[in-house]
Amino acid sequence: GSKVIVTSWEPFSRDKTYSFYRLRQIDDVLIMDWSFVSLSRFKVFTVDAGENLMFLQVNGNVIKMNVSDFVVSSVGGGSHNVMGSAMEGVRIPFILTNDIIDTIKQSPIVKYRIYTDAGFKEYEVKEKFYNSLVDALNLMNNG
Repeated sequence: GSKVIVTSWEPFSRDKTYSFYRLRQIDDVLIMDWSFVSLSRFKVFTVDAGENLMFLQVNGNVIKMNVSDFVVSSVGGGSHNVMGSAMEGVRIPFILTNDIIDTIKQSPIVKYRIYTDAGFKEYEVKEKFYNSLVDALNLMNNG
């Protein structure tokens, strides 16, 4: 059998949107499940395969993580508990390579951007949410 470790869902941004992440490690593969809720009520959106989730770091570096499959939003699709349950959202998995993990840890993430069929959405990331992500990555690396 496989060794599976999963963190709880944690907030990543609450700046005019809700986005959350959780980490899943299956044997030696680390996956970040990322969810995003659009606060534009009742507007379906898509994220195309090949698009990127991008993190802007304080040092100016941009981390790009590729969306592997076409995703269509659904009502409550990116929600957690009651937050966002009546809004359109998505959940997208990203494989985190050692290079991506090392880069994330080098400098705080201050913004993220995701491209949808309605254009890109860009939001601020508070330092406490970045620190929580780094803590979770450190736990997974030591687990």
